[in-house]
Amino acid sequence: MIDSSDWRKTTHDLINLQKEWKAIGPVPRKHSDKIWKRFRQACDTFFNRKSDFFKNIDKHEADNKKLKEELIKKVENCELGDDKNENLNSIKEFQREWTGIGHVPMKDKEHLQSEFRKAINKMLDKLKISQAEIQTINYKQRFENMDNNPDKRRILNNERHFLVNKCKKLEDEINLWENNLGFFAASKKASLLKQEFETKIEKAKAEVALLKAKIRFLDSDLG
Repeated sequence: MIDSSDWRKTTHDLINLQKEWKAIGPVPRKHSDKIWKRFRQACDTFFNRKSDFFKNIDKHEADNKKLKEELIKKVENCELGDDKNENLNSIKEFQREWTGIGHVPMKDKEHLQSEFRKAINKMLDKLKISQAEIQTINYKQRFENMDNNPDKRRILNNERHFLVNKCKKLEDEINLWENNLGFFAASKKASLLKQEFETKIEKAKAEVALLKAKIRFLDSDLG
């Protein structure tokens, strides 16, 4: 815990531990000083590290900005091969690397994120991947590191159940909307309303395609 760089969470956890320490009550005098010094030293180690980090926050953020700029250039100059899966793995690795870099100056955050997104989207356009495939990339990453989780199958089954129900509900709504299209009279107002329904249907169909892509991924992982 004292080596953590998750400053907010670890600070919260240590403060709670300090409260617990006070609530426990006294221990035999011959052990009290030794135990207290050990506990205080552990807390001080973390809080001193935290203090040093925030003293140099501007430098850390400037370094992170440089790393993100270098990564954007790396993505822009990436040569795509013939293996689609390898290309997708490269994209996922770029995204993981981006997430792991850390905070940048607030004034640069939005611009850098936009440039990175543009660079990734250009790669995806070159690969001619369907919209459903593009949107499932990040979804898949959520489950890629769960092999050692004893609850993996239960989590995947629950997720699949949720997606199947959502997909069925959307398909029912699409059928209802398509049936209702036939009841619109031939008028300007009705035509506009019909157009709105058609746009709504197309959007729902795209979401159904995405949900089915996610279900296929879960099915392949569940075996």
